[in-house]
Amino acid sequence: MNNWIRKSILLNLLMVYSALGFSEPHRDSVSKEEVNGTFIMPFPKPHNDISNTLTIHALGGGKINISFNLIYPYVVNGELQANTGELSAVANIKGDTAVYSSSEYGQCTITITFIKPGVLSVTQEGSDADCGFGHNVYANGTYYKKPK
Repeated sequence: MNNWIRKSILLNLLMVYSALGFSEPHRDSVSKEEVNGTFIMPFPKPHNDISNTLTIHALGGGKINISFNLIYPYVVNGELQANTGELSAVANIKGDTAVYSSSEYGQCTITITFIKPGVLSVTQEGSDADCGFGHNVYANGTYYKKPK
């Protein structure tokens, strides 16, 4: 087998390994100190002074209070415009993952995963309308804890 084929096989194996998402393992729990606080997801330039905000408060008993203030910034004729979305609800938390689900507007599921202290990942299943948000407004992204 020539050297090029070996390198190609090794590269393909590495790509498969990374695609399978072998990342940090899920944790059995997260502390109240890690959960409580305000988390922001800043937008890239030119809107990097704007951010989505998620405030979380641990309630105990596997429940957390979540409050999203979301925005979709865009420019029309040189003027900054925005669509918005808000959500305040109680989510269930198990280990390092909290899940909120509602069918009020359509099927909406928001999953919050505490990646490491100060960093969480939010995924939204369901459209902007399914979750009761404005046009193009989504909760998806990586959020960082705001310093006190």
